Amino acid sequence: MAKIEHGPASSIDLEFEGHTTLELDEVWPDGDAPENPTAADVVARIKSDCHSLSDLLHDWSIEEFVECFVSVGDDSKKVDF
Repeated sequence: MAKIEHGPASSIDLEFEGHTTLELDEVWPDGDAPENPTAADVVARIKSDCHSLSDLLHDWSIEEFVECFVSVGDDSKKVDF
């Protein structure tokens, strides 16, 4: 959770959550997937393709599966894009 401080008495919390399932050809579109890929193989592929979380979400077309929630004190609201 990212926390942005704006003075000693107030803070804004941003929470992101999401889930998607990808096929092997979505992770390895060139057909060069390992025979039995592991989580470490996928992490290595992500790191070789993406330099940031925004790259991962955009380049792999998975941003639509992520939701954002904002909380200020007891007030909370989902961000609708």
